[in-house]
Amino acid sequence: MFLGIGLARMQGNVIRGLPSFIPTSMGRFLVIGSSVALVGIQISTHFRQSNHSKSGVVMSSYGNALLDTLPPHSVLLSYTDINWNSVRYLQECEHKRPDVTHLNFQLMPYSWFSRQHDLYPGITFPQLIQGVSTERGSKGFEQLMRRFVMQNMYAINMYLDLHAVVCHMT
Repeated sequence: MFLGIGLARMQGNVIRGLPSFIPTSMGRFLVIGSSVALVGIQISTHFRQSNHSKSGVVMSSYGNALLDTLPPHSVLLSYTDINWNSVRYLQECEHKRPDVTHLNFQLMPYSWFSRQHDLYPGITFPQLIQGVSTERGSKGFEQLMRRFVMQNMYAINMYLDLHAVVCHMT
């Protein structure tokens, strides 16, 4: 967005400053051409050090950072796929932090998830009620999250992925 605003402003300044014998379309072409060239220079200059697409280091580092901050025998409550998948991969494939229980608020509302409850001893899952939702910020989701936390707050050490929380600033 800011790039677009900057380019629009630059185009306006260039066109206003053009001598009258240069057509406006030529000024626009110069602005667009120089903008593309600047982006190309940035990409070619920094691509090698910024490209982590083959190393997998970004998601691995993210998942490790989440797991490394948790005390032993914690419960991590996630909402987004990024948190869920990065941590789940490390736990299931690399056997990192098997003591941490990882749950996903986006999966809990589905009726099939009740068959998974036995996999999580010591955790109490709230009964699904009408209107339960996976939509963050909805009343149904807020009720699910509140009921889960209230039923387990004295029994387990819970840590909440802040992506699950919606903060309305007034």
